[in-house]
Amino acid sequence: MCPVTDSTPEAVAFSGLPNGPPPDSVDRVLPQGYRLLGIVSRTTGSLVMRVLDERSGQAAVLKRSTQTPVAPLNIRALGVQCPGILLPRRTWSEADATYELLDWVDSYTLESIMQHAHVPVRGALLDHWVTTLVELVVPLHSAHPPIIHRDITPSNVVVATEDLSLWLIDTSSACFGGQTQHPAGSPSYAPREQLEGNAVPASDIYSIGALAYHLAMQRLPPSFASREQALKRRASHGDPRDATCNPHLAIETGGLQKLGDWIELMLQLIPVARPRDADNALALKRPENTLVNKRLGTLTLPNGRRVVMNLLDFHIELQEERTSQ
Repeated sequence: MCPVTDSTPEAVAFSGLPNGPPPDSVDRVLPQGYRLLGIVSRTTGSLVMRVLDERSGQAAVLKRSTQTPVAPLNIRALGVQCPGILLPRRTWSEADATYELLDWVDSYTLESIMQHAHVPVRGALLDHWVTTLVELVVPLHSAHPPIIHRDITPSNVVVATEDLSLWLIDTSSACFGGQTQHPAGSPSYAPREQLEGNAVPASDIYSIGALAYHLAMQRLPPSFASREQALKRRASHGDPRDATCNPHLAIETGGLQKLGDWIELMLQLIPVARPRDADNALALKRPENTLVNKRLGTLTLPNGRRVVMNLLDFHIELQEERTSQ
């Protein structure tokens, strides 16, 4: 990872290349000592730029948001220690926009990996990634009051190019549980209660389950509406099963049945039917009947590099895949 200049090192990863000059209005609100290099990405209400820290010579990221109903939660100032969650170095508001300054890290989003690989992620690698994501949000859910990320999607989970470690980014939608909220999140990955402004820690667990389903099946999970219709049809036929349960999702996990059951539990329609938070989710994960292979698998990165990932005691060992002569 790139070295940082802040006394509490955090980093953020936005893959991309500068593709044009930034607007003058953003140039005027840059902190002193930073120079704009170019635009990384544009979305509705959001502009992400790469900037240069002229004191250290290191790249950084500036994110400008114009559709944030409230100021982002300052998790760093709350003293919550979140290893693996990449927090802004500085956040401020100017006119009708909110700015977040973060450190640049070379990485790929899961979204870009999925787009380039064209193969499902299953088996030991799926197990490792899903478990890691749950572990990453434990500090948020264990805070008092609990903090909910509310935007766990493939574009907000990144894989560092240096060691392929998994990081969770973009805490701009994070909020306290049990308080008045504005709706947030992607309809493809967020549960109904979150989209209605009633997120709870179990909402993050649903998002992780939806992301896991997408990795394993190469498609989004069935929509809330379609599954609710299936439940109504089941009830109308006098099916005695609990009407709050999911219709079976048949998640293909590469032979790890307990992993499939765990992901399906995360995707329950009603919050109380899911693990209540990250700690509870880890407690409910059951070991497989067979030993999970320590070879996580071969991963193809968007730059064409293929690496074999082996899970050791406390880290991932990388080995370049050899091609047959």
